[in-house]
Amino acid sequence: MVHLRRVGDVEVYERLRFVPLTVGAGAAGIVLVLLPVFDPRYLGFSVGLGLVVWLLWAFAVWPRVTVETDAVHVRNTFTTTTFAFSALDGVASGFTLDFLLRGGRRVRAWAVPGQQNLGMEAMRSADAHASGFQPVRRVAELTVGSATTPAGRVAASIARRLAVAGAERDGVADPGDAVRRVNVIMIVVTCLLVALAVAGIAGGAS
Repeated sequence: MVHLRRVGDVEVYERLRFVPLTVGAGAAGIVLVLLPVFDPRYLGFSVGLGLVVWLLWAFAVWPRVTVETDAVHVRNTFTTTTFAFSALDGVASGFTLDFLLRGGRRVRAWAVPGQQNLGMEAMRSADAHASGFQPVRRVAELTVGSATTPAGRVAASIARRLAVAGAERDGVADPGDAVRRVNVIMIVVTCLLVALAVAGIAGGAS
């Protein structure tokens, strides 16, 4: 399932609900920090469980896809990529949503799954193959009716925005329109928690 939040003309797609789960993860983190203060024996447990909570939040809650009127922001755990509609060449939905940019670059969105139920999707794929359906579609060919997966629904939304904006993609796009930056804080916190978890486990074993 993918949750959609609308902020004016901006659409935000998230795999899970960001605000309540972030509050819950924060509360759990506070408890895990305070636990070894009262009893140092729980240090290894707190650090290990804290790492698990952080990884779940970082990989399942933090990623999102933000669709504006003329650009898309793909925020994954460790990187964020922004590109204009003019740089977009197509959209493919497999296990995740992939944006195909001019020049052959591919941007994968961790927040939007392509298949939620592999068994059901296998049957749908068989039916689709028998009827001549192509699982990978160009943005211009997408219609609302063809959006059978979360990835397809996001792709259809982008197709509608392209139609409304009247984007001229032929001969305009420059692969340089895509800007990728590293989420330094996410990497630093992950490495720190991994180091603390290893140190805590090693200390507990000794």
